[in-house]
Amino acid sequence: MGYSSLFGSIIPPPSTSGSNINMADLVQNLVETEVKQHQNKTAGDDPFQPQACKYRQSKLKNILKTLQNTLAICQTNEDLTGQVDTLKRIGLVHCRLGEYAWGIKCLQQSLQMANDVGSPKSVGVILHHLGMAYCKTNQDDKAFKVYLKALRIFQKTQDHSEIAKILNHLGEIHNSWHQPVLALRCFRQAMKIFQNLGNSVEGEGRALENIGEAYTQLGRYRQALAVLEQALTIHEKKTSSRYSSRKLTTLERIGTVYFRLGEELRALDFYHQALEIGQQLSKSLHGNTRSLDYIGAVHYHLGNYPHALAYHLQALRLWQEIAHPGEGESLFHEKAEFSQLRTVYNCLGISEQGVQCSQQVHKMIINCGYRVSEEEISQYLSHGGTINHNVE
Repeated sequence: MGYSSLFGSIIPPPSTSGSNINMADLVQNLVETEVKQHQNKTAGDDPFQPQACKYRQSKLKNILKTLQNTLAICQTNEDLTGQVDTLKRIGLVHCRLGEYAWGIKCLQQSLQMANDVGSPKSVGVILHHLGMAYCKTNQDDKAFKVYLKALRIFQKTQDHSEIAKILNHLGEIHNSWHQPVLALRCFRQAMKIFQNLGNSVEGEGRALENIGEAYTQLGRYRQALAVLEQALTIHEKKTSSRYSSRKLTTLERIGTVYFRLGEELRALDFYHQALEIGQQLSKSLHGNTRSLDYIGAVHYHLGNYPHALAYHLQALRLWQEIAHPGEGESLFHEKAEFSQLRTVYNCLGISEQGVQCSQQVHKMIINCGYRVSEEEISQYLSHGGTINHNVE
């Protein structure tokens, strides 16, 4: 089934008689130009403004239309290789738009055609992207299977860089399944390959982050801090937004280790550093909500309930603007999402407090809304908005 049958009729290709290949190249250049313009224009966006999200989505949709035209050209020319590559790119754009169901369908179709064409490299790359899309949609079982297929292909083609990346992803899934010993095996293999390549600083940094997470799960906190600080040093040497995003995640993980060591104030310091970086990035809105929830969780654990609820409400308000821009407070009341809040508490090892806090936040929203000050929260708590203090 062609892409056009998935998405309805697409824009017909312009006349290309006598110059089909050149026209395809021209369209591809247009895509690359729009991507660069999109990156440059969003570099200074205020990350807390939903308009920035709308602008990025608008640009991505324009890129999607251009790719649809490119696909039509490839279909007209019966260019199977071009169709494979363009379908893959269309799938990736849908994923960037958060439309993972469509993105996965396009990647699956691209994969089928790549198998028909008989291009192992293309098959491996598409499997890699498909695995990441499955992980983003919490389909870790499917992701694990496609990563294993990609790993076998890259081992045959001796693509060592891709082998290391896939091993890293497999280890991340083992971490998510709370299998830190298996995760460590994958990360150490990946780390060795990255070091042998000598040109994969980003890969080394991410592998170190993941090793730190595995050590944290094993309760080996001092070892976790040592490798996470190494990862942080690597990320701090780079200035691109990609490295800043990795730095944000590493700072959060260091904060979590300090929390588990009973050093809550140091944990707060690292979470605030992560939040500051997130506020400077145009593509880290979800990271901002997570950092706010971590800060709220530490305050809750310390008994600073007005502070805690204020941070959690700020995170939820931001999440509302990301997930349902312009749809108002009533939707927020009906569909408040607490899964991330509880996940944060689980990461800190205080899951019971997470359940209790989410219940308290829900009551706050029903009674007061989510745009309230710490003073108003304090008054609410002292007039019937009680919290159970009997949680360890």
